Amino acid sequence: MVAVAVMAQIPVLANYWFYFWDDTANTWMPTWYLLGQQLAAGHWPTMLPGLWRGGNLAAEVQYGIWNPLILGNALLIYKLGHLALAARLIKTQLLALLALGAYLAAREYGARRSAAAVVAMALPFAGFTLYVDATTWLDCLLGITGTVHVLWSARRCARGALNPLVPIAIGYLALTTGSPYGALGAAVALAAVAAERAAGRDWRGLARTALTSAIMWMSFAVVYLPLPLSAAVTNRPITAGVANAGTLTWDLTGLAAASAPIFQGVTGWWGHTAGFQQTVPVDYMGWFILPLLPWVRWRRLQAGIRGRVSLLVFGAVFLVLALGPSNLWQFRWPLRLIEYFYLPAWLLTALAISAGLHRDRLRWRACWSAALLATGGYLSWAALPQTLGRQLSATELAAGLLALAIAASYLRPRFLPAVLAGGTVAVLAFQVATIPGNFGLMPWNAPGNIPQLKAWFGGRYIGNTIQVASPPLTVTATSPPPIRGILIGNMPQAAGVHALNAYSSLGVVPFDNATCQTSWGETCPQLYQRLWQPDPVTGMPLAGLLRLQTVVVQNHYLPGHTSVRTPPRGWRITERTANVTVLRRNAPLPWPNGRLSRAQQSVRVQTDRAGPESEQIRYTGTGQITLAMLAWPGWQATVGGKHVLVHMDSAGLVTLDLPPGPPTGAVLTLQFTPPGYAIGVPLFYAGLALGLGYGAAWTISRRRRHRGQPIGGSPPRAESRGDAELADPRANGHLTHPATVAEEGA
Repeated sequence: MVAVAVMAQIPVLANYWFYFWDDTANTWMPTWYLLGQQLAAGHWPTMLPGLWRGGNLAAEVQYGIWNPLILGNALLIYKLGHLALAARLIKTQLLALLALGAYLAAREYGARRSAAAVVAMALPFAGFTLYVDATTWLDCLLGITGTVHVLWSARRCARGALNPLVPIAIGYLALTTGSPYGALGAAVALAAVAAERAAGRDWRGLARTALTSAIMWMSFAVVYLPLPLSAAVTNRPITAGVANAGTLTWDLTGLAAASAPIFQGVTGWWGHTAGFQQTVPVDYMGWFILPLLPWVRWRRLQAGIRGRVSLLVFGAVFLVLALGPSNLWQFRWPLRLIEYFYLPAWLLTALAISAGLHRDRLRWRACWSAALLATGGYLSWAALPQTLGRQLSATELAAGLLALAIAASYLRPRFLPAVLAGGTVAVLAFQVATIPGNFGLMPWNAPGNIPQLKAWFGGRYIGNTIQVASPPLTVTATSPPPIRGILIGNMPQAAGVHALNAYSSLGVVPFDNATCQTSWGETCPQLYQRLWQPDPVTGMPLAGLLRLQTVVVQNHYLPGHTSVRTPPRGWRITERTANVTVLRRNAPLPWPNGRLSRAQQSVRVQTDRAGPESEQIRYTGTGQITLAMLAWPGWQATVGGKHVLVHMDSAGLVTLDLPPGPPTGAVLTLQFTPPGYAIGVPLFYAGLALGLGYGAAWTISRRRRHRGQPIGGSPPRAESRGDAELADPRANGHLTHPATVAEEGA
């Protein structure tokens, strides 16, 4: 873990922003900062109304508000106050945890310590994991990390060598990250372990796996139910079908080049800088995986495969899914699944290294290794013929490292793991020096220093702010921030700006249509005119309904490539730079302590006070009111204990028809409760109680068995023939059984 943490700093030497990229920069880091801010204030949020289209943390699921690890990291980000540095620390932490999971999984399946360490150091730096997960898609990194730990812990628990509370707790952490791919990985891992128990006719182990899985999945509802129950108003249909748009798909060509350090395929990617050319080596698995195949002792490896059926099942399932269409129900972009397919390949590699390499027929095996290296080099050149020089350098580096590995295996076998690990470090350095970032996705180059951001923007943009802007989509690692004065995604809120622009993979359809926002908060040029047009129902302009106080307009962005010249009535221009024009409302807003934006004349509002996930309005009379917040499913309104129906207006805002109140005034109370929590929360606590009870029962039963066993009794027998037949030079050519290894490690 320490080695991986140090290796994780190598990409930053080539590109300071390596871990603060695309969705990490405009989504996860600023949103987790806001989450940490709420936690530090003593409030655990499920809804942030001020984040607008991105504020439904419960329905977004990917922000992991039920995950203790994420909540701890959110507090870290808030206390640290530097998003780019926090991103580096958190991703270093996750890569180290991924390495730990790979090590424990390799040991669980029978690998030697040194071989398990080699794989654990290499797996976190596979192409997709490093250049996509660790760079931008933080939920995917959380997903694969959780899956690896679920796999080893579930298998060890099935063998009766681990308290079931451990895989239950690990499964809870994996499922509550909010990554659908992590949830899928956990499900397949559990099914694969169950299949292995059934194949070995270990019915007790199968029952143990089934019970552990059932308890584990009781935490699923509280995390994922709000998403489908909110889908009716969002951009994401919950009943998506099967389609193939060719986006982020994968084929087996990449598998043939899995050991080529900088192979960049040509299909299944998008890119703002290179069309459909991959800009990073997403297919890369490890420099020694394919070239060492001719040297593997296949008979010894095959001898233990029956006891490792779970690896075959896991790999087969994800191979099928990775080769699938671009859209399969709620799962998009199957390229995301290749790291799950690579996982069992890595574990089998650890077993192959543990069994030792062949030391005969050197010339024949060397020729096959050279052919495999040449194939990867040729495919890399064929994908990008203009990069011949660097492809030759990559192939020469891999060939030199392979020669060292074979020499070590022949002359000093105990040095082989060190050579393989050192080669991984060398290849990583070469990769990031050659390809310093994933320029097929947006770097954004957003400033990460929170105090600096607040100093730049906090005093300039007052109150509810909307940005009429579209940043350029072509930048490099050394480009300045795309537009001075514009922040995209959820970065404005982290800077202390109450922006209506926000990132969301969901989005409320009427609001997105009214403000013509994209998923990352970009708006159309026509929005500026829409802000001042009266609403046909209420007669108020959209700017009034949204309680806007500041409007930021990108220069030369309005229709006809024009800029703001004259402000509308009631507004003034407070700032004009080379990039933006800033307008501010003249008169103060009514009801300054709440979110109320409109009330019919028949309603006399006495007070309006907003809470984090609530609103309280005291009024007299009767009539309709509108609040400047989105009408997400889950908002509930009551007046005098009686429910009032919450409507959504044409812009997606909360609209209520208030019943008549007494002369002294009635109180309207709005409260948000995520849909599905009435089911999910009791299930979660029931699962917690069952998990604790199951773990306690296992501990008591184990102590009773040990108390009744005579001193000097026979050791536990190996569970299968396959787990004991891989070579170990310390034991007459046989590996120690994984159960014994695990006990020694404990």
